[in-house]
Amino acid sequence: MDVLYHYCSTESFLKIVLSRELWLSALSLSNDRMEGKLVAAALKRLARKDGLPDRDIAELKKNVRLLENWIEGLGFCFSLERDLLSQWRGYSADGTGVSIGFSKASLLFRCDELREAEDHVNFDIRTVEYVIRLE
Repeated sequence: MDVLYHYCSTESFLKIVLSRELWLSALSLSNDRMEGKLVAAALKRLARKDGLPDRDIAELKKNVRLLENWIEGLGFCFSLERDLLSQWRGYSADGTGVSIGFSKASLLFRCDELREAEDHVNFDIRTVEYVIRLE
């Protein structure tokens, strides 16, 4: 069984356990300044690859930024690692919180249920891979 881990404070842990709910957060409030901005970067890369002129790419980028300001992306972060120092430090009250394990299959099943119930909302689980670029 695949398990996804959520690192959080003991206060957040208690709220999750007692309510039996996971609340999504605005990606723009993340401590990662690029969170929720991946669409613009991907569209820019595709536009360049397709040979769009720079002025059209600039217009596309402007319109995507307007859309990003109008529509907020929401998320809930998991880790594949059960015990990872950077996660403890960054997300679980500097190591004083907890790491909660969730069944990936159960989460995906719930995403399907929510997607069917809310036709204008898309729930999904996506892997985000961070790449360090040295320039």
